[in-house]
Amino acid sequence: MNLLDNAHRPWPIPLKKWIMRQTWRNLLFTHLPLPAETLRPHIPPHLEIDTFGGNAWLGVILFVMEGIYPRGLSSLSLTPKFSEINVRTYVQCDGKPGIFFMSLDVEDSGLPIQ
Repeated sequence: MNLLDNAHRPWPIPLKKWIMRQTWRNLLFTHLPLPAETLRPHIPPHLEIDTFGGNAWLGVILFVMEGIYPRGLSSLSLTPKFSEINVRTYVQCDGKPGIFFMSLDVEDSGLPIQ
C-alpha cells in the first residue's frame, strides 16, 4: 500500500499539519447494537445516527493513554499516563461520518487543575 495514495478518501486530507500525537495501550473496543430510537434522546437533533445492519451502535472503549506529545517534542509528554473510558456512537453531520462522545472520562491523575 502506498501511503501517499489517497484517492479512496471521500474528502481531501486537511492542509494543516498535525499538532500532537497520543499513544493508546491496553485497548478494548466493545460495541452493542441498539435501535436508533433508543439513542435519539441522547444525540443532538442536527446529527443523524449512523446505522449498520439496521442498528445504531453504542461503543464502550477502555484504554490507557501513555502520552500526549506535541509535534517536534516526541520525548516530552504533556501528561502522565492515565486510564480513559469513553461511551460513543456513530453519527453523520451534513453527510460526513463522525463520532459523538456521550461520555469521556479519565482517571484522576492527582495533578492540580489550573
